[in-house]
Amino acid sequence: KNDTGIFKKVKREVPQGQSKLKFALNQLMNGPSQYEKSVGVYSEIPKNVKILGIVESSNKIIIDVSGNIQTGGGADSIYSRMKQFIKTALANSPKKPIYLYIDGKQAEVLGGEGIMISQPLSENSLDG
Repeated sequence: KNDTGIFKKVKREVPQGQSKLKFALNQLMNGPSQYEKSVGVYSEIPKNVKILGIVESSNKIIIDVSGNIQTGGGADSIYSRMKQFIKTALANSPKKPIYLYIDGKQAEVLGGEGIMISQPLSENSLDG
């Protein structure tokens, strides 16, 4: 996101031989570079969120993240961080259905505010 609240695509060079999806999600978890911060780019995703696993089968992809992705900051922050996560996953994955798991369980409701998430992930997954 930039400092006006608009989601902004950030380009990074994927190292040869590395999964584009795994690289993109790890970069998202790391947050913006110093330069990106200097031009107003920031992330709603807390620094301590971890990718626990990415499993790709012939017909789907499962991305498992740590439970702290859904805590802190209130409903608007959780919505924004999940939007960032979904946009990144969809833009950098093979064309297969993607399912979000949190601490090993398929996500259905996020945070204490009860944000519903439909799966497989799509641009509209948070529109309930």
